This record gives sequence, structure tokens and C-alpha cells, in this order.
Amino acid sequence: MGTAPFTAKRGGLFIQPGGPNTACYYLGCHTLGDLTEKEKGVELLRCLNPEGDGWRTVGNTITPPDPVEFSIECRMAKTRSWIQSIEMPASFYVLQSETGRRDNIKNYDAGNVIVHGERTQKTKTNMAHMEEDKTAMVSADWQAYPPVYEVDRLVGERKTTAADQDLNDVWMNPDAHDAASWGTRLYRGQLGLIVGESDAGPALATCLFATDYANTLAPAAADPFAAGQDIRAGKFFYVGQNLRRYLVAMEPPAGGQGMVAYSDDGGATWTQVNIGGAVAGHGGEFGSCLWAPNENFVLLASVLGYIYKSIDGGASFDAVESGTITADGYGCIHADETDTYCVAGAPADIIALSDDGGETWVVSPADTGSGADIISCWRFDEQRMWVGTDGGDLWYSGNGGLAWVQQTRFPGPAGGVVTAMYWVNNHIGYVLYTVGGVATLCRTFNGGYDWEVLTTPANSGGRAVMAPAVNLAYIVGDVEAGTGFIARFKSVGMPLLS
Repeated sequence: MGTAPFTAKRGGLFIQPGGPNTACYYLGCHTLGDLTEKEKGVELLRCLNPEGDGWRTVGNTITPPDPVEFSIECRMAKTRSWIQSIEMPASFYVLQSETGRRDNIKNYDAGNVIVHGERTQKTKTNMAHMEEDKTAMVSADWQAYPPVYEVDRLVGERKTTAADQDLNDVWMNPDAHDAASWGTRLYRGQLGLIVGESDAGPALATCLFATDYANTLAPAAADPFAAGQDIRAGKFFYVGQNLRRYLVAMEPPAGGQGMVAYSDDGGATWTQVNIGGAVAGHGGEFGSCLWAPNENFVLLASVLGYIYKSIDGGASFDAVESGTITADGYGCIHADETDTYCVAGAPADIIALSDDGGETWVVSPADTGSGADIISCWRFDEQRMWVGTDGGDLWYSGNGGLAWVQQTRFPGPAGGVVTAMYWVNNHIGYVLYTVGGVATLCRTFNGGYDWEVLTTPANSGGRAVMAPAVNLAYIVGDVEAGTGFIARFKSVGMPLLS
């Protein structure tokens, strides 16, 4: 992106009347007023000073943000504008570009995503006049959910590692902490865990700890599992106030004891936890098999149709689904932000759902009809969810799995695999697909209706994606040029905070 400032002439305004993953319409010949976003309020905590003639500030509290406010104005005509006729909440996209057509929603250098905008007032002017012929105008005032998501063009760059095995999963911190509450300021995506395969014994599996946005990668001091055993998935979360627990899942051992392991000391020591019987051979197959947003809610999708749940940070697991829906291995699992609504995917178009926090599972009322293996999945809430297949297809349900619709605008070609997905929110998501041994990362900011193909560094296939922020994403994959593949995508020209 250049340094010249944007002007209104280079701005494009779009409305999405149906919400995420529906058609967007260009609002040409419309004027967007000031876009006001009050991010928060600050209320000071004060005490009288010892002299009694003033106050000293000892802290502050934060009040929630107010609604985002804006107005849109246009000329009145026989055909009413969307801003007049719409009755339901809508999403809006304000895009600015240095060149190209303003009516192309994928042509942007910087964008603003406004979600759940509701019209609060309409004002019509110049409807009639005694002598002057003026243009009839209509202006609509809107309020929307905060925040306004600012999306940038991204650049991908490969990160250097000495690890010489395929990498299966990546997890970077999705939360931020200020120095007052944490001791050290921590920005989203600064710290991470990357796990992967093992050479044949006596070699150990790859387990890397990332700092400084994966600019620095250090192997764990100790290995979680025995020599020759791969690590298929890894996550970390907080136990108590500030103890960071790393949790990893071992490959399914042939006729052996399945295991996960956790470390509370940064990989210096690990505690192994058994899952399944001694000869069951349980365990996850892919990076998406483990979902662990917090210590009280951990899900593990296993081979042989088993799903495990932990409510004690991975110290113990119970089988909550024992092969009654399918006897094949689940490839992915995910739960919404309330830890209530869950989805898991398996071969032969099997989609399993839970509406009680993973305690019980049922087969989805409908499948995609593709017959393909479900490799990746994501669930937002009771109604809305996505799945990706080994046929390169992306499917969406907006009614709790009663029906699935293929998103044919997704650029993944036939014959590929929708390897992994990660959604920052229900508008902004990243999907990784691999075809012909090459992985490509895509991003959407309008809920999956339009997709941007990101320029992905040279690679030999991708296995996992994680996006800790709107404009920050990481992918890992197969060995390329002798070492495991790690790539980071960030805003063009913008430094990362530290």
C-alpha cells in the first residue's frame, strides 16, 4: 500500500441485507456520513490527597462501548434504495482502494466491516417546494454492534525453523493482556505452540514453542511421548489466574494405549493422560481434532468414532460418544464461544452435533449430500456452521443442520482438500485448502460469500490454520525445502506490536 491518503472518490460502500454469507450490493451514488465508534468509556477512581485540597487518581474502570453510529444519504427516485426499503439488520462494508473499480467488493486496500446495523431514523428532505426545483433526498441513521472490524491487505512470509518433519497444528494466543493485569503486555498472536511428526524411533516428535510472533521457535526441553510417536494436535489455555497449560494429542497408536499430555512449565516436564483402553489405539488424526478454549472445556475427536471430553484441563477424559454415530475416525471438532453447540466431522459425509456442551451427540438431521469426508468444521451457534471436505468443497448450514448449501463461490478447486478453517467471528474467516500438494490460504470478511485468495509462500501442503486477530494468521504444513512449513500472514506495511 502506498503512502498517499485515501479520498472519498476511492471509497466503495456495500450493504449485505441478509447478513453473513449472503449477497452484497454496491451502494453507488450514496454518501456515507461520519462513522463514529466509541470504543469504551473511562471512569476514574480517585481518593482525596493527604492535604485535603485535591484528589489523586488511583485507577479506573471501563464502561462498555456504545453502538457504532453512522448515516447514509441518497437521492430519492422511483426505485427505492436499500437504505429505505430494508427492515431487518444488515451488514455494511466500507472499502477504500488506490485503483480499480469501486463496485468490486474484493478490490480494497483497507476496509471497514460494520455488523448488525439497524436503521434508527429516516429523514426525507425537499419532498415538495412552493417555487424551487430541488433534489428530493433521503437520509437514514444507523446504529450497529461494536466494534468496526478494520481489514487490511495481508502479506504472507515463511518463518524459519530447524524442524525437519511435517507440522500438524499451530495455536497462537487469541487473547491480549495489559501490563497492569499481567505484568508484561501481551498482544494477540505473540506466543504459540506448533506440533508435528516424528522421525522413526528413536527420534522424538516436533514440539515447538513460538515467541515474538513466531520469529523465534524453540523446541520443548522434554518430549511429551515416546520416541517415534507423532503429535497430531496442540493447544494451550490458562489454568487459574495466569498458569499457561500446553495440551497435546498423540497419534493413534496401533493397538496401543492412546494418550494426550500436558505441561504446566513450558515443556520442561509433561504429564501423560490415557484415553481409551490399553489396546484401543485411540487418538486424533488431524490438527483440528482438539478444541480447548479453556480449562473447563476440552474436546478431543478420536479414531473409531470416539469423542472425548475433559472438564479439568485435560487431566482426565470421559468418552461422550463411543462409536454409535460412526465407527470411522473424526477429522475435526469445534464448539461455539459459549461451549454449548458443537460439531464434529467424519468420513462418508458424517456430521455429528451436540447442543449440550458435548455431553451427548447425534447425527446431523441432514448431510451435505456430497458423500465426501468431512475434514474441517466450525460452529458459531445453534443454527450456523461450516464444514469442509476432502473434495475441496465448503458447505454451510444456517438452520442447525437441517439443510446444507455448498458455497460455490469458494475458490478451492475440485480435487483438493479443505484442510482447516478458523473464524475470527461470523464475518471474518480463514480457510486453508490443499490441491496438487500445494496449500493456499483464503480469507472472507463478509461471512463466506466472497473469498480472497492470499498469496501463500511456496509449500508442499498445509495442515492447520489459526488466526488470533482479524489481520493476523498462521499456517503450518508439510516439509518444504528440508524443513517443516510455517507461514505468517499480517497487514502489508504494518509492524507487529511488541
